[in-house]
Amino acid sequence: MFWKALTDVVVFLHGFWVVAVVVGPVWAWKNKRFRAVHLGMLWWTFFVLASGIYCPVSHLENSFRMHYDPSGSYPGGFVVHYVNRMTSWDLTQPQVVSAMIFWTFLWTAVYVFLWTKKAKPSPESRK
Repeated sequence: MFWKALTDVVVFLHGFWVVAVVVGPVWAWKNKRFRAVHLGMLWWTFFVLASGIYCPVSHLENSFRMHYDPSGSYPGGFVVHYVNRMTSWDLTQPQVVSAMIFWTFLWTAVYVFLWTKKAKPSPESRK
């Protein structure tokens, strides 16, 4: 029971990370401080996926899972495993990496543009 609960906590936190990477721009649109956090999350995820190393959090999850259900561990990535389980898609790791490359560079460009854009003076300051 302990190992299952520990695995569930890791899965929840890992899932939260994935959701934050995907919908982070929505949060970052209103909260300018979150943009830097989101950018860090994007690039960390990008480097883990693009390097080809097995995600340390997936490794931790599978290590905990081996204590109570060795048949439940999975060899591929977290996103591929859970998206394929929840949908009828046949998502592959190269597709996830390609999507992450696109997402990382898109939002990096958007945030750099927003940070470097000159603020327009307000009508009151022109007087």
